[in-house]
Amino acid sequence: MVKENARKRALALGAMSLSAILFALMAATTKLATNPMMGGKAIPSIEVAAFRYLVGVLFLLALAKARGGNPLGIDRKRLLLRGVSGGISSLLFFIGIQRATLTNATLLNSTAVVWAPLIAVFTLGESLDALSGGSVLLALLGAYFVINPHLNRILPGEVIALLSGVLAGSAIVQIRSLRQSESSLSIFFYFNLIGLPLAIVLLFATRTAVILPNFAQTWTLLLVGVSSIGAQMLMTYGYKELTTAQGSLIVQTSVLFAALISFLLFHESFTWRTLLGGVLILTSAAILAVRPSAKTKVAAR
Repeated sequence: MVKENARKRALALGAMSLSAILFALMAATTKLATNPMMGGKAIPSIEVAAFRYLVGVLFLLALAKARGGNPLGIDRKRLLLRGVSGGISSLLFFIGIQRATLTNATLLNSTAVVWAPLIAVFTLGESLDALSGGSVLLALLGAYFVINPHLNRILPGEVIALLSGVLAGSAIVQIRSLRQSESSLSIFFYFNLIGLPLAIVLLFATRTAVILPNFAQTWTLLLVGVSSIGAQMLMTYGYKELTTAQGSLIVQTSVLFAALISFLLFHESFTWRTLLGGVLILTSAAILAVRPSAKTKVAAR
């Protein structure tokens, strides 16, 4: 029994670690698809997000059919609301990736785990102790250093990525509530199901031209979809054997992988403000993850 539990734990740790790598890969391939370095025209981030949602919907429908599950769930009204908040958050994250550095976008999106307990105070009636409140302020200070705002210069990509983190925090709170009656399949299904039309509407509303991908870009888009689904499935498996604190800390390492890819592939440099802000944000997330009352899980990205 002891050996079996140790084996399951080792598999869970491996799955969660691979999930973090795949989340970073999803962000990197999104950056790659929206960059003209692959030849042809850069694909708009909204179009990349729409493709990601489409792959997600098709995969989850096939999975539900194979397993005989119902992806529509029970509490469909709340599932729809979670789909809206999660879909908008993910859209903003993809836009942030295109307009900001890969490191900054991933870092600011990861503040979701910090915003969740603050949002839970107003939506679930939970209390916010001094440690949690201090961690939120620490993350805000970190975000300030990363965004580096000036009266005559505010980086829109970084602001958009930060907003995606705030909405992802809201989605985390909704997931915690929904998991009492809904399966992870239904929650992830609505995330993709609502995200797809949101992306299409935004494409038309902003009059963004749809770009037909070339051969290399097509494979990149497929990697975006596959890495996204793989990351979510592995993360779900990992949480079966790991505590929320352990899982959250491992998933946060996706920021480090994204930073490494950012440097090697896109030659993006790091400023002292990014490094300091990153340390403050990740420290804040770690404090919230390991505190005794931690219940926060990482939302779908």
